[in-house]
Amino acid sequence: MPLITIFYYIMTGIVAIMMIWNFVKERDIQKEILIIMAIIPFLLRLFRLK
Repeated sequence: MPLITIFYYIMTGIVAIMMIWNFVKERDIQKEILIIMAIIPFLLRLFRLK
């Protein structure tokens, strides 16, 4: 696996963790739904699903 791919997955994981943290802290249901919609592509990339 190339080094750039490893960095890509690390960055994707960090962004996904930050979004999950925001989801846990958020109390507004509309913002929670928005965060879930935004995190789905990051999780799919992290788990190598397309």
